[in-house]
Amino acid sequence: MGALNQQRFRPTPSLSIGSNLAKYLILFSLSAAACVVLTPVIRRLAFLIGAIDLPGGRRSHPTPTPRLGGIAILIAIAAGLALMSCFDSPTFLALTSGRFLIATIAVAMVAIAGSIDDVWGLSASSKLLVEVLAGFLAFIDGYRIDTLFNLPLGWLSLPATLIWIVMVTNAFNLVDGMDGLAAGVAAIISATLCVLSLSLISVQGALILAALTGALVGFLPFNLQPARVFLGDSGSLSIGIIFALISIETSNKLATGIAILVPGLAMGLPLAEITITVLRRLLRRIHVVRQDTGKERYEFLVIGKTALFVADREHIHHRLLSLGLSKGKAVVTLYLATFLTCTAGFAVAMTRGLNQALLLAASGIAAVAAVRYLGYEELRPLSRGTLMPIFDVPNLNLKPFHALVDFACVNLSCLAAFAIVSHAIGSSFQTGGFIELPLVCLVQLLALLLSGLYRRSYRYAAIADVIPVIRSVGLAGLAGFIVVSLLTGTLGITVAILDTYFLGTLILASRMSFRLLDHARAGSLRNGRAVLIYGAGRGGMVALTELHSNPELSRFAIGFLDDDRLKHGSKVRGLPVYGPSALSKLIEEVHFAELLVASGKIPEERVRDITFRCLSAGIPVRRLTLEWVDVPVAIHSTNAIVEGGLLVGGLIDQSPT
Repeated sequence: MGALNQQRFRPTPSLSIGSNLAKYLILFSLSAAACVVLTPVIRRLAFLIGAIDLPGGRRSHPTPTPRLGGIAILIAIAAGLALMSCFDSPTFLALTSGRFLIATIAVAMVAIAGSIDDVWGLSASSKLLVEVLAGFLAFIDGYRIDTLFNLPLGWLSLPATLIWIVMVTNAFNLVDGMDGLAAGVAAIISATLCVLSLSLISVQGALILAALTGALVGFLPFNLQPARVFLGDSGSLSIGIIFALISIETSNKLATGIAILVPGLAMGLPLAEITITVLRRLLRRIHVVRQDTGKERYEFLVIGKTALFVADREHIHHRLLSLGLSKGKAVVTLYLATFLTCTAGFAVAMTRGLNQALLLAASGIAAVAAVRYLGYEELRPLSRGTLMPIFDVPNLNLKPFHALVDFACVNLSCLAAFAIVSHAIGSSFQTGGFIELPLVCLVQLLALLLSGLYRRSYRYAAIADVIPVIRSVGLAGLAGFIVVSLLTGTLGITVAILDTYFLGTLILASRMSFRLLDHARAGSLRNGRAVLIYGAGRGGMVALTELHSNPELSRFAIGFLDDDRLKHGSKVRGLPVYGPSALSKLIEEVHFAELLVASGKIPEERVRDITFRCLSAGIPVRRLTLEWVDVPVAIHSTNAIVEGGLLVGGLIDQSPT
């Protein structure tokens, strides 16, 4: 990735860790000792100048606590590096280069801004401006992201670098919300990146990280609960920009297209914190409302103002506290999570090929599971219906757009089929498959057009539309089989079977996407009174649809009662079906608020028995009825009221009907 224009090395831990370990351990010890001595001094200074965090509001500490702990850490780092430079000439040479001096200025800019905020207060926009200027200075100095996943960024290198630096810098500021949390997390990450820098023979980065790790370990006893001094913005922002710059340098030396993911995984907790914070604060304002229950129209409703820089109590550590963990257990849990992400990052750097892909996939799955466990409602797009209004965008409902989506599906299915078959027979897909692929895709798209697929509604697709879609996909698969057979001979049937399967899956998924999303949203609506529906047949489906589509009813279904024994224990529309004998147990354990009789085929004596049992438990019973009634038309005229006429085009047709 990067622009340091240095040769990339594959990790070789044994090359440098064994020979230089003693030097880095000495540097670690010097910085730790310096921080132990300096922290009480800075603590007294913070009291004298008024850099004190008072209790109250969002703050959970009971007594006034000084900030500016970051100043002690920075001075300890400088002291450790200076002492080591006096006795080790390679360290002196590494720390006197022009690049190191400019990077130091960038860190100092952020540290000064953070210190001003700790003492007098500084607006979020002012700190952001300083961070951008420091990032720009580092970019000029050579700390830049020039490639991403082996793709050259070109002019996008500058914004990509600035976004990364600002994001990582503020990530550690957001983590600093509990005693000992940010310092401990930073120490684990710093030690991991130090070992990684040693394995990549990045001397300058390893020196800084060894000193930073020592300073953090020396500071941590003063910051653990109950904290005697806080990091403050002077510490969290400074640590963040140090990690941002070193992560860029580290990724530039990795011989892999996913280099930036290695330090990104190591800093997984802080990066997850800032990503979740930004997303939930943006999505918090956006609500999806159903404007028309008949046509199932959804619209975005934006409420309030965006508050990206307004503090709240919804961070990851706050969520752990709300789940019942004590402060100490929450901190230990996040330490363990950081250790796991650092281990994953280091393992990804040391592996290649399939193992690396499996590690990344496992990390992604674990991250999604962790976010779901924390219960952020803003990050549940399916249940919140966040994607539903997209289906009402006029241009997306045009037939040409549908054809464009299907063309993409045709290309993906053909590409997958050719790739699988070519790999199976050991031939080169590049020289064989790409010759037939464009022609097959065009023929299949033409077959879809001629099959009448686009005469049906895309948005309101239902079960009745499945058979026509399957027929259209079958015709497209047959057309593809003919073309492939003519061009390749023996591969026709194999490619056609795979292609038809993939194409059918993709097109059915696209056609049913609105219904699936609507069902996911409806299934998550749990506002109002819990209702048990008596009757799992057509009447029950009508009742369930009405409950889902009409939020004004303020009711949601929890299951069905039904007399049909074959349905007992099964699920209908995702809801369980019980027998009437289970009613007493449901009344005691489920505590539903209402019984809705939705079928007209239930014997009256059974209805009376069920009603008596429910009313005895204080549960009201309602009955769903469907009636067809004439709609009278009454219009006031100058002389009389005209009733029973036929309204046509806004006029009354009084002729007999």
